[in-house]
Amino acid sequence: MVLSVMLAGAVPLGAQQADGTIRGHVTDQVTQQPITGATVTIGKRGALTQADGRYSITLPAGTYTLRARTIGYAPVERSVTVVAGQVADVDIALTAQATSLSAIIVTGYGEQRAGDITGAVTQVTSSQFNPGRIVSPEQLIQGKVAGVQVVGNNEPGGGISIRIRGATSVNASSDPLYVVDGMPLGTGAGAGVSAGRDPLNFLNPNDIASITVLKGASAAAIYGANAANGVIL
Repeated sequence: MVLSVMLAGAVPLGAQQADGTIRGHVTDQVTQQPITGATVTIGKRGALTQADGRYSITLPAGTYTLRARTIGYAPVERSVTVVAGQVADVDIALTAQATSLSAIIVTGYGEQRAGDITGAVTQVTSSQFNPGRIVSPEQLIQGKVAGVQVVGNNEPGGGISIRIRGATSVNASSDPLYVVDGMPLGTGAGAGVSAGRDPLNFLNPNDIASITVLKGASAAAIYGANAANGVIL
């Protein structure tokens, strides 16, 4: 009975001796400052660096590929050897690297990458707006979006209107639905804004960061029947 207990206690000790530890610090190569939250993986195990850039990973003996990465830095790979019962120090210096992000378009149901959008969506940013004397926000995208017309109503003091893919009705409104910072205005098919009134006349064109035009059927699926003529975001 005593012999059995001793043997049972010896098994975990042997298992512990088969493991080794890789530890170290992850720093910025230029400033030498520690990098917090960097991901360090060795084999199938990993760890995040602490506030002082320190990490520690324990795993079975063998040769592995150590990988360190974090946003804004180029990833680093290094071959390391884990020796049973020993601790090896491996410090890593990461080089800062500019990160290119995919274009993001905000729609009625969230944010998507530009390449994942299936509907007819066109976004015009402030750097692409028409220059010169702009008296109405609609003039910012005049001639910038295919299928979109910016027209006046030929009345004294009348406002400017947008038509997406031409007039859609003889009697009903052909105005698109305008959405400003997520808030729909009283425009669109069957809406209550009087004809000839500019729904965006309360906005300063210089305060607009971007204008997005939804032209597909998905616009009505997102915003309802008032978006049958398209949406201006």
